[in-house]
Amino acid sequence: MQSKRAIWVAVGVMAVALAVGEPAHAQVTLNGRQTNFAAGAFTIGNFLMVPLNETLTSLGAGPAVWDPERGRAHFTFQGSEVLIRAGSGYAIVDGQAVVMGVPAVVRQNRLFIPLSFMREQFGVSVDVPAAFVEPGVRARVLGFRGGPQTPNPGAIAIGGTPILELSATGAAETLDERATLVTERMTTGLQRAMQLDNGGFNPNRVTLRMVDGTPVIFIADVPIISVTEEDAAAHRSTPQRLAFTWLRQIRSRLNSIFPAS
Repeated sequence: MQSKRAIWVAVGVMAVALAVGEPAHAQVTLNGRQTNFAAGAFTIGNFLMVPLNETLTSLGAGPAVWDPERGRAHFTFQGSEVLIRAGSGYAIVDGQAVVMGVPAVVRQNRLFIPLSFMREQFGVSVDVPAAFVEPGVRARVLGFRGGPQTPNPGAIAIGGTPILELSATGAAETLDERATLVTERMTTGLQRAMQLDNGGFNPNRVTLRMVDGTPVIFIADVPIISVTEEDAAAHRSTPQRLAFTWLRQIRSRLNSIFPAS
């Protein structure tokens, strides 16, 4: 089990190429309660960035737990399990990738998130100073789309749009853990692919390669999922045939979300 520490423990310096506004010790009202952030809030574009742990404390929730090896925070809020990785524009909420508008960033040894995520995802009432402008709607980052949630712990989705459903745990301990890892890799691969194609999506960036005799699906240069014998048995197929099926399905589903470049 990897050691985990509270999010305010010092973390490595992370370079993020973003236009960031000046810090401000803003007084924000969350669910009717005034909060003065000790770690100064700041803006990225029109998004007000706030320290995660201070925000959770103000809302009466426990602090997030920081995983230094994976560079991500985990917390429970309103019964939902949430994972947020530094540098990612997505949060993983109950195994589903949900767009946050702008990436979470590390500053002053703390993880900052866009406050709009808490409002839009969990219905937190937010009142911010007039100097800050909070977006009224979700930004379209990597093709966010609302959609029905599935109770299957092996479901993989981008912003609620189903991509795959896993029936085998692979190298992970649980279906939920494997689905979360695949979703994170898919998000990273999509970001890389869109950088290569000037913001568009080319389905040919989703490829199939053999790695040590095992079929592995990639997006750009990021390995997304290995298709195992266990996967094949669950689908009454072979790893190679199932890999081609999943390859076509991933291309088709992603192509329905993102515009082709």
